[in-house]
Amino acid sequence: LEAGREGAPDAGARLAGLVKDGSQPAIARATALHLLALHGYPHPGNLIEIATSDDSALVRRAGAGLLRGANLSLHLRAIAKLLDDPVRSVRIRTANALAGVQPTALPASAAVALKKASQEYLAARRLNADRPEAHLNLAAYLMRKHEFNRAQQELATALELDPAFVPAAINLADLYRASGQARKAEMALKNALVHSPDDPALLFSLALLKVRQDSRGEALDLLARTVDLAPSNPRYSYVYAIALHDGGKIEKAITVLEKALLDNPRNRRILAALVAYYTEIGDPAAARKYRKRLNHSAALN
Repeated sequence: LEAGREGAPDAGARLAGLVKDGSQPAIARATALHLLALHGYPHPGNLIEIATSDDSALVRRAGAGLLRGANLSLHLRAIAKLLDDPVRSVRIRTANALAGVQPTALPASAAVALKKASQEYLAARRLNADRPEAHLNLAAYLMRKHEFNRAQQELATALELDPAFVPAAINLADLYRASGQARKAEMALKNALVHSPDDPALLFSLALLKVRQDSRGEALDLLARTVDLAPSNPRYSYVYAIALHDGGKIEKAITVLEKALLDNPRNRRILAALVAYYTEIGDPAAARKYRKRLNHSAALN
């Protein structure tokens, strides 16, 4: 599980091995499936079938998450079993994973079962309509169905319930940006920052928006704050280093990457960037040191 959370090179294989080990607690195997789906790690093609047949509803429910982005034609039997599962949470998780799938892509009986499970999913969200999380989840479901206007409405409702609810603000800003409404995207993030001024995820999203607007000075300031607030997050440090490099501050970029590597010693993107940057400044010894670590990481995979 630690390898899965850290993004270790062999994470996919290790997590799949954990799922298959029936002697391990169901919650551990379900967490392994969640990490596989969350990070898109490669895994054996039969893992969905293994999870579908598990005695634990926790494992079956987590296994449904692997359907998102999978070749559904290879897993029709597993889909049918999940949609007919005796536990409602398994059925609605499956409906969520299959959001956006056209009924014609499934056998007729499975298409009918999916429609019923989707109705159960919507009913479950309505049951918790007083919680912003319910509207956030519904918005994500609607986005996968390409119902973007309805998704915006759900995210706006989530923020009405809790103006400091960061995930809703970030997703709403992303929807506005994708539809060419950069000003609205910026306002959504800045409004949320009024309530959560030191939230690194909000600052990072605003920084990316500023990069796209070619406001690099503002973006660098925001990225610097983001990294200060969340120094162990490798993505924040990596993006900050790239921005520094592109702005001609390569030595500072190297400092940021090496500091990030202390908390993320197996992160391949950071290692690859250090190899490239040390090569660029003419320090072959340092480049070789990090290339050796990068090659070792690749060998483990």
